[in-house]
Amino acid sequence: MKKLAAFLLLCAFNVGGYADTPQQTPTNVAPSANCTSLPADQQSFSLQLNPGNKAVFCNTFTMDQRKAAMSMMNTPDATGTKMTADQSVESIAKSSPMAPATQQKPGGCPVRQ
Repeated sequence: MKKLAAFLLLCAFNVGGYADTPQQTPTNVAPSANCTSLPADQQSFSLQLNPGNKAVFCNTFTMDQRKAAMSMMNTPDATGTKMTADQSVESIAKSSPMAPATQQKPGGCPVRQ
């Protein structure tokens, strides 16, 4: 009887899909950034960035955009506060013609302007 109960319990686990359920990948993981092909100064700068900005800096920006972001760091913003590395990357990304502006429609689909 104990063997039957153990067998049924084991079968219930397998039939329920617990043993074969793949691990789900988190959906809020920032894109990975590959900065290894960048010059040493740009790789060093990228270490100061959060994962999302690092991905933009390393994977999306042109050489000129990366240089502009690096030169903006520690310069005063409109309030007189020195810009961080993240703020400089975000500023370049906002002003960049390569960064598509998206707008959410009521249906939830982004639309390129």
